[in-house]
Amino acid sequence: MMFESILDFLLGWMTYLHPALALFIFAFIVTLISTLIIKYFSDQKEMKRLKAEMKKLSNEMKQNRTNQKKMMETQKKLFSVQGQYNKHMLKVNFYTILPILILFGWLNAHLAFFPLSPTEPFNMTLIFENNISPEEVIVEPSEGLYLINISPTSPSREINYTFKGNEEGNYSVLISFQNQNFSKNIILSERQIYEPPVENIKDSVLKQIKLSNKPMRINLGIKLHWILAYIIFTMILSPILRKILKVY
Repeated sequence: MMFESILDFLLGWMTYLHPALALFIFAFIVTLISTLIIKYFSDQKEMKRLKAEMKKLSNEMKQNRTNQKKMMETQKKLFSVQGQYNKHMLKVNFYTILPILILFGWLNAHLAFFPLSPTEPFNMTLIFENNISPEEVIVEPSEGLYLINISPTSPSREINYTFKGNEEGNYSVLISFQNQNFSKNIILSERQIYEPPVENIKDSVLKQIKLSNKPMRINLGIKLHWILAYIIFTMILSPILRKILKVY
């Protein structure tokens, strides 16, 4: 919770941006942090030497393609040098794990789904353990949020509720069922903010509450899952930053 509040303060401005731009900036920040950690927490002179040695051995392998024995000897040396280099990288990557996990937690909470818009109806689905009738459930939206449709879904253990709100803001829906009360918080916003779309319920016949937030897709010519788009951004940014910062 503490890290979440700090990151909201530091990175909250990105929720006003287009998701693709926000993801690119986020990828830049994470890649920059990782690159700086490698630069200052590793023996760069040794890393540079090992990289130069790997390049030299790789060139020797190309030159000795017709000499199988010589090529195998060079390949063995190359594997040994690569092992030393990877050992250095593994050690320094240890320092990047925690900050990246914390940053990724924030990213998952803000860019994994599209927000619910105040100008469009949205659905809340209740999933029960057994078949259920809508008459058995009481649903009360908070002020400013309007229930416009109720429909059982297939299978009949699910009930779908359609709501609409006219303004951005934080809302809630009170759900009463078999002398149990549940509350689902809802955010309507044009910004990239939302409540967790799926909430699992323990110790109740009501098993799950789902909102109709659509999974995030980043348009890079084709629509990609946000994690795949993030990987592509980091693959582009990493060699550029390493070259600029002279990281080996």
